[in-house]
Amino acid sequence: MNLRVGKKALQMAALAAAAGYLHKASNALKRVRKPWEDHYDLSLQLCQARAEVELSLGHFELGYRLCNEVVDKAKTLDQKLQTYFLMAHALGRENKHVESLSLSLSVAHMLNVLPRRCYLMHITRDILKIRSYLKNHTDDEILELPLLDDQRMGIAMRICSEIVYRGMIVNDTMLFLLQGCKLIKMTMKYGICVGSAIGFMTMGMIFDRLMNDYASALRCANIALRMMKLTGWDYFAGLVDIGTNEYIYRFSLPDEEIDRLNRSAYHRSMKAGDFEVGLLMLKFRYVAHYLQDYTLQEMGESIEHALQQSQIYRVTSMDETSITLLRLSKTLRCAEKTDWARIEVQSQRDLRRDPPDLSRLYDIKWEFFTSSALAYYDGRHELSYRLMRLFRHVADKNEPFQLIKHRLFLSGLTASAMYKQTKQGMYRRKLCSQLKTLRTIVANKGDSLCLCKLLMEAEHQSLSDAKGNPAKIQKVLNAYEAVIQAAVKETSMQITALGYDLAAEYLIRCKEQAGGQRGRGNGGDGDGDGSGLEEIVSDGAIRQYLLQALDHYHAWGCQLRIDYIVRHRREYVGNWHPTKP
Repeated sequence: MNLRVGKKALQMAALAAAAGYLHKASNALKRVRKPWEDHYDLSLQLCQARAEVELSLGHFELGYRLCNEVVDKAKTLDQKLQTYFLMAHALGRENKHVESLSLSLSVAHMLNVLPRRCYLMHITRDILKIRSYLKNHTDDEILELPLLDDQRMGIAMRICSEIVYRGMIVNDTMLFLLQGCKLIKMTMKYGICVGSAIGFMTMGMIFDRLMNDYASALRCANIALRMMKLTGWDYFAGLVDIGTNEYIYRFSLPDEEIDRLNRSAYHRSMKAGDFEVGLLMLKFRYVAHYLQDYTLQEMGESIEHALQQSQIYRVTSMDETSITLLRLSKTLRCAEKTDWARIEVQSQRDLRRDPPDLSRLYDIKWEFFTSSALAYYDGRHELSYRLMRLFRHVADKNEPFQLIKHRLFLSGLTASAMYKQTKQGMYRRKLCSQLKTLRTIVANKGDSLCLCKLLMEAEHQSLSDAKGNPAKIQKVLNAYEAVIQAAVKETSMQITALGYDLAAEYLIRCKEQAGGQRGRGNGGDGDGDGSGLEEIVSDGAIRQYLLQALDHYHAWGCQLRIDYIVRHRREYVGNWHPTKP
């Protein structure tokens, strides 16, 4: 009776109640001298249920001990499969992604769903076959495939789905591609299950990143979500949501819509007991806050909330990313002192001699970004550029939208700053590369990166020598004004402030160049007589841009940049104090 009620409570995600009933059942069974011999089926079911409950509650030591008991005592592989899956998923929750992947691969070999040898040409052949299948079948025809009724194959596809997820985290592209294709081939042969949705989600990412076919990527994402509805939004529903929302839809859908989808996905995952993926949804939301209409204080509060949730549910997967971005929020606000000595050492890391732990790739990637952003806002551009170069070289495959956006944003800014400082062509070429990528994404996928594109276009125009020509200077200022207007429309406080800040710095450079030309007796570039130059690069114009930048940095909460501007541009801003609302 206690076992039956405990399993029912487990299905309803009433974990504490389930643990209580199952513990009573276990105590009752202990009265039997040889429970596994005398009551094998009962012992197996009870041990499996208790293992699932304890792992879900984050009692990992006890949960693994129960799992090992099932693996040791169970008579057949089929009776062990669900337990192997639970162990692999629990290891991932503990941020042990490499160990989780290793266990899943071992089970996949036992099930003969993983080839002993695989080459890129085999994966390419599978991708082309799947592409042909999609061309010859409508979405409705694909969704009319029967539902999978083979329990062993269902567990096998769950194991393959786990491999896809962990392979993505540890940046193993071959495994990610191989198992994504395998899931679709198994769907075509055996029918639809939750793993089928993972397969089509993966194929959507493949179409987008490897084949530059965003229309097919959107189609696969839509099929994946419809398959999840068919299977009742099972355990992996949140993973499908992450793949479709953060790797595909976010390029074309507005932030408000993605935020709504992510909130729904969070609640779905938590209800299903997939706390790791549910809390990962929270992380994606606050990462987006950095360039959206949130103050640094609000961003920090949302991160602290996510960390509290992680402690409650005992999920440490990617918690270091949360801690790193919380530090970014605090140090930009000057609520925490910046450790520049540590950041300098970090920037000199040799990734070949000191490669990052594969389970921590994304944590380390965000550490580089955080340090680079701090260095940029404190005017340490060479340091910031070095850190962004390290950021680009870690986990550079299968990046979600947020990593792509932040990479293009800060890589472009640091490259532009370094060109202004050194006039070396390599930095201008790097900015051009980021701008080209942004233009391609906006043209082919949607407007989600349009604001970043406008900012990089303004920066690119500002690098050309205006030679004292008022019309050319005004053209660059118009480009910055377009950035500011777009940022205000999207309520991005950071980019609004940056637009004013960079426009002011551009005018200061033009003023210095004009002064140098007058000193040499050179009045311009031949396109005009230089009339109006004094007005356009006047101290008053520079002051207005800087004051607007300071007000918006203050609204955002970036005291680090405010202190830098007041320290280095005091002749324009004096002893600036924030205006009262």
